[in-house]
Parts: sequence; C-alpha cells; structure tokens
Amino acid sequence: MGNEKSFKPGYVLVFAKYIRRKGRIIYPKRGKCFRFWAKVKK
Repeated sequence: MGNEKSFKPGYVLVFAKYIRRKGRIIYPKRGKCFRFWAKVKK
C-alpha cells in the first residue's frame, strides 16, 4: 500500500477490523485491520 498517507479530495481513509460479505465475517490475514478509501457523501 505505497501511498496510503496521500490525501485524496472527497475521500476519507477508513479502517475496519473485519468486513462482512454475504453473511460471513472476513478478518485480515497479515494485519490488524483493513484500510481503504471511501467517498464522502455530501
């Protein structure tokens, strides 16, 4: 994840301990949490 600290206008960096998909909980394999950019609702 090379540029995780760079700023993206209109987006916010989100951290999550797990992700729910199709009723199942997915945990990260090699880290403590998932991180991803999410678009800010206006």
